[in-house]
Amino acid sequence: MSEQTPSRRKRAILLIAVAVAFLWSVGYWPVRSRQGINYEVTQHTLPLSLKLAGFVYRDMEYRHLARALTRGVHRDEAKVLRLYEWVRSHITAGSPPGLPVVDDHVWNIIVRGYGESDQLADVLATLCAYAGIPADLALLGPPSGPMVHAVAMVKLDGRWCPLDPFYGIVVRHAEGRLMSREELLADPTLLRHAAPGLVVNGVEYPRLYVWLPQISPGAELRPYRHMPLWRAWYQVRRVVGRITSIP
Repeated sequence: MSEQTPSRRKRAILLIAVAVAFLWSVGYWPVRSRQGINYEVTQHTLPLSLKLAGFVYRDMEYRHLARALTRGVHRDEAKVLRLYEWVRSHITAGSPPGLPVVDDHVWNIIVRGYGESDQLADVLATLCAYAGIPADLALLGPPSGPMVHAVAMVKLDGRWCPLDPFYGIVVRHAEGRLMSREELLADPTLLRHAAPGLVVNGVEYPRLYVWLPQISPGAELRPYRHMPLWRAWYQVRRVVGRITSIP
């Protein structure tokens, strides 16, 4: 036994050294990251370890912020409205004069403090998802054309309800309950009263909601891809061919 012990120790040390060297090399494996500035997308490389560290860091920040903002609030709809009001008060709608339109991570939008309609909607949907409420970003525009506007969609009591943090438009019933996609489409006058005379990129505001997506059960919701375990499962399904692309 005494003669075998040093040999076993050497093998163990060797295996540990190999494992450390492997992890070190993988950690510095170059990967790509994209960023859009004034609608021009550029790519840069960074170590895989740095990209993963940033991913985990942002996940922790989203989780902490969503919990802090909804602390003491128990009803899902009240949580949604609390998060909506926070986004409205802390993130400027549109890019201030002289500052660029920057398209990157949701957390950077929160830190930067301004964004376009899809960015504010993405922030709201992400915070709602981290607060335990199914949510998604809805890009509004003709199927063959560019995006005209964007809103957040949240699922409350089985109904998908739109909220517009960019223009501050939320349509509710007399008792305060948020109106669903189907209710708004059935009565366009509700949106005309909520946004009188508002025209977005040449389109009257109520007409935008004709392009609201119908989110099916089991649909891939964008905000969950910020969560490490969910994203890992998403990537596995991409590799095996069940998902072909990331919108």
